[in-house]
Amino acid sequence: MSNNKPSYSIPLDDIRAAGRYFAYGVFDALARLVLIGLVLIVFLYLLTPTDDTDYDYLTRSGLALHVDYGTGCEYLVTSKGGIIKREKPCGKGQ
Repeated sequence: MSNNKPSYSIPLDDIRAAGRYFAYGVFDALARLVLIGLVLIVFLYLLTPTDDTDYDYLTRSGLALHVDYGTGCEYLVTSKGGIIKREKPCGKGQ
């Protein structure tokens, strides 16, 4: 009758340690990817230009400013396609 047991055995503590090191490595790699992703998002956000409708980089209006160069009139456009003629600060149109 043959014995199916291997002729060697690995101590359970070594197996647990190997699993722990593997988990630490995976967690370290994921943490680095998340950190790199956050840095890229911040840089891309700050590289996006602002226009006259935005207060600053952190407070965006969500509007785009378009100029009709034939007439010089300015128009505000929403991301959904709405458009309105921009008035001068005193309330008079251009």
